[in-house]
Amino acid sequence: MRLITQNPTNLATLPESSNYSGKSSDDQTSTKKKFTILITEGPSCSFSSLSEILQSEDRVFLKTSSEKEALKLAQRKADIGLIVFDSASLSQTDYQAVKQLASNPLTKRIPVLLIARPGELENVIPENFGNQPVDFLLWPINNIMARAKVSLFEKSFLQEAELKQMQAQRDEANAQLQRTKDIATKLKTPVAGINGLVSLIRMNKEVLKIDDVQDKMSLLRSLTSNLSEMIASSFDTPENGSYEEPTSTGKIISKCISLLQAPSSISFKIESDLPIFKTKELKLQRIFQHLIDNAIKYTGKQQGLISIGVEDAGDFYRFYVKGKGAMKDNLKKNPESALNSLKSSVEEQGGKIWVEAVPGDGCKFMFLWKK
Repeated sequence: MRLITQNPTNLATLPESSNYSGKSSDDQTSTKKKFTILITEGPSCSFSSLSEILQSEDRVFLKTSSEKEALKLAQRKADIGLIVFDSASLSQTDYQAVKQLASNPLTKRIPVLLIARPGELENVIPENFGNQPVDFLLWPINNIMARAKVSLFEKSFLQEAELKQMQAQRDEANAQLQRTKDIATKLKTPVAGINGLVSLIRMNKEVLKIDDVQDKMSLLRSLTSNLSEMIASSFDTPENGSYEEPTSTGKIISKCISLLQAPSSISFKIESDLPIFKTKELKLQRIFQHLIDNAIKYTGKQQGLISIGVEDAGDFYRFYVKGKGAMKDNLKKNPESALNSLKSSVEEQGGKIWVEAVPGDGCKFMFLWKK
């Protein structure tokens, strides 16, 4: 059991009710998490007066008339952040309600606030509460002290809720990463098989006499080797910095263009001052390959120009891939769809990725990449 104090907040009054919050029902759609206080009425604990004292914009108050009812409600509702008991009523049942709260995995972390008269504190036995967070308010209630104690319970509740949400998001990200690794693992064997088959074909002199076969086999070998590298990069994690290496952006872009085999109707304009810096090369290559591939796809077979370059943005490079042709019309309905699969890799570097329409000149894809 511990005494908690905090600077009080300014509070207004509300009409008496058995279940209400600081906002009208029309305003209950706020995304901010509510702090629910369960008040068990007793000789020293009046629901109407206590809820009026503690009223705040993002609080909800529930009323019970017995400890048994409070226990059942606490087990059913996972969002209760504080339970208020009358100490005199608890002592009559040998604190059975609190003991059951402390022993139940669903309720053992819910803080308890006791309203007690001075003489009743002598009968409070700490062992009755186990590890349950407990605090006291002396009757008659000091409004400032009551608000301060409850505000601290509320702050702790909201911080814990935020941590749980972050944990859930991290678990989902880890699950997604594991699914990606599982897929990559399954792809490694067939890709290795294709590589081996290509090598065998290239060793057959009769096959190589056919026009363009040598060039086509070289291209296929290059494509499968690149796919193998991309699969290997999927096992990289944000926490592992050992995959960073000196990287030539110009060479990456040239490699992507060579692999993607754009139609002859599409030409490329590449800046000459592209940076060479230490980064995760395969991840940067994946982003450029995806953006250039989209630019080629949405430009189609008509005449088009794809411009690729970089701009200085402080601690970041702002790379861009700009397509002149049919890109704007094809991406008009949902331009972000082409970027969703790349967001995690870019945001891992602390950057962001987006697309802008260039009037009369297609679309410009941009992303920030840490220098």
